[in-house]
Amino acid sequence: MIILSIDIGSTCGIAISTSLGIEYAKEYKFTSLKNLLRDMRELVDTWRPDMVLAPIPTRRYETIFKHGKMLGIIKLICEMKDIIYIQVVDSHCKKVVIGKGDAKKEDIERHYPEYNSGHIRDAVMFIDAYAKDLQIRALGLPGKEALATYTSKRGWNDSYKKLFELIDK
Repeated sequence: MIILSIDIGSTCGIAISTSLGIEYAKEYKFTSLKNLLRDMRELVDTWRPDMVLAPIPTRRYETIFKHGKMLGIIKLICEMKDIIYIQVVDSHCKKVVIGKGDAKKEDIERHYPEYNSGHIRDAVMFIDAYAKDLQIRALGLPGKEALATYTSKRGWNDSYKKLFELIDK
């Protein structure tokens, strides 16, 4: 499975994970929605991800508004290309990977010293948190049974159902 993870902002962090691990990690300077659309299409066409992870904006009205527009472009591309789109919560990812939801940049930097950008570290952290959070392999259940088990506990949405359909194939 190929996962494209994006830490959105004025400078975005992009990480792409395959079965071999993180194969692509880069910063992207956001300049306009038009350029984001073009560059996201190029990334998606090149890597053909099965899933895109992006954070839910949670602070300051101006930030939420700006990030919401960027997420709209990302979600549109996912819908057009039939890619699973999952929004992650930054504090939850920090809790799962670092051990505390209010982890500081320095904590994340210590956890990912191989990356020279906080934005890239966040994108990689989203992938790691997602992988740890699912723990499908630990269940040893086929996707539909794992879905039934986790849905009652986690309130998973349609994106997860789509993911399990892929896993069961």
